[in-house]
Amino acid sequence: MHDPRVQTAGELIQHGNDEAGFLRVLQHAYAALGVDTARLLQPLDETLGRYLLQVLIEAGDSLPRRARQILALLPAARRADFAAYGVKTWIAEKGADKFNWLLFPLPVYGDERVANDLVRAAKAWMKTRKQKASVVMHLLCQLPGIYGIAQVRELWESRKFSESIQRNAEEALSAAAEREGLGLHEFLEQLVPDFGFGRAGLVLDVGPYAYTARLRGDFSVVVVDASGKPSKTLPRTRAGEDAELRGVAENQLKMLAKNLKPLLKRQSQRLLRALQTGKVWAPQRWRSLFVDHPLLGAISQAVVWSALDAQGESLLRLRPSESGELVDAQDTAVELPADARLRIAHPREIPAAELAQWRSQFADYELISPMGQFDVAVVEPHPDELAQSEVRRADGGTVNRARFGGLMEKWGYLKGNAEDGAMINEHSWHPNSEWRVKIHHMGISAWFDADEEVTVGSIVPWRNAGEEWAEVKLGELPPAFLCTLLAQAEALKAAVPV
Repeated sequence: MHDPRVQTAGELIQHGNDEAGFLRVLQHAYAALGVDTARLLQPLDETLGRYLLQVLIEAGDSLPRRARQILALLPAARRADFAAYGVKTWIAEKGADKFNWLLFPLPVYGDERVANDLVRAAKAWMKTRKQKASVVMHLLCQLPGIYGIAQVRELWESRKFSESIQRNAEEALSAAAEREGLGLHEFLEQLVPDFGFGRAGLVLDVGPYAYTARLRGDFSVVVVDASGKPSKTLPRTRAGEDAELRGVAENQLKMLAKNLKPLLKRQSQRLLRALQTGKVWAPQRWRSLFVDHPLLGAISQAVVWSALDAQGESLLRLRPSESGELVDAQDTAVELPADARLRIAHPREIPAAELAQWRSQFADYELISPMGQFDVAVVEPHPDELAQSEVRRADGGTVNRARFGGLMEKWGYLKGNAEDGAMINEHSWHPNSEWRVKIHHMGISAWFDADEEVTVGSIVPWRNAGEEWAEVKLGELPPAFLCTLLAQAEALKAAVPV
């Protein structure tokens, strides 16, 4: 029986523009997109499929209501596939304006699968097609969910793009933060995708049956059925399953397979920066960001945290257990002291005997630190260094360019702008919004030469003072941050040939 709420193709076309010239353009577009489009638009017939494309081509700058009505006839998984195909085609056509209409389904029906395609496009276009790379930043922030927005944050914080692209990335992030009613900094800190996971995992509903995707300690995914039987993939289709829900579940698993390991890598880097800079969280904020997060909760169990007193001194070290309680190095339940703030424990503040206990506990539970916490170098300052505003331990040392470049890349430093004669005189590191570090050195060529020598200068930290960056005495740095800079200086000094 015909559903009166759904218009037929003839009724829809009756209200469309069917001028002969436009139809020729439409037919050309349909042919250019090829058989993949026809397949994606099944079970729509060819007439309705062509009309959908016509509606999209005629649209102004967003998905028209009529296009939504037609796409509503497709299964949810097919709608997502169509949105993804539109993005991929737009990228393949180098972002040509005449294909912009293919992007209209993205904010409504897109999913996180296409985020990586857009990121690759932004990187490919960052020098030759800056305007299109800027468009990509906004597209990523329009994706349903937060994975696309998180990708923009990574690109923005990398500072590898031109000023115009950086500005567009910040504008896109600020708009996303405003939609959530949050300031940009607060919004970015909580911006960690959960991919639909809850505390018990990700429920994959396929109709009369449901499976649960769970996260392993190595961030791989296992799919468990109602009896508890594990599988690496979604089990074979069973009688009575809903084909549409099955398609959605399969798309979710594909997205997880692509994105979980990269997410772990990025969050590990973020945790390492927090350790290196001595970042501190209030207890409620710490719980919401880490312990209660469906994915970061698993990571936080493999991190030793310091509970701090009002002066910032470590009262005790702890970690969240799988059950959610907090335990110390002896695996004994502990209570978080009232009003105690938290930071990632630096090895410099963990007594040797306790550190050995933590290593043993991690081995017993097969926990792997996401950022090599126990092996972070500990270098203490000399008393006379605390009154200085720069670290000079490696000053004057000459390091091979390839070796120097490897250390800069490992630590996250970026090359400064080329000065007169296309020479670079500094590298800079922005671990977070509060701190910036510069490593000065004698001029080196803007073009990489593996045989070139780099004469290292001082390492200078700067604090964000609002309108400008201000130098700061080393003794005023968080102890973990000072330890980080001293360790970098010692590594540069050790790289000098004997």
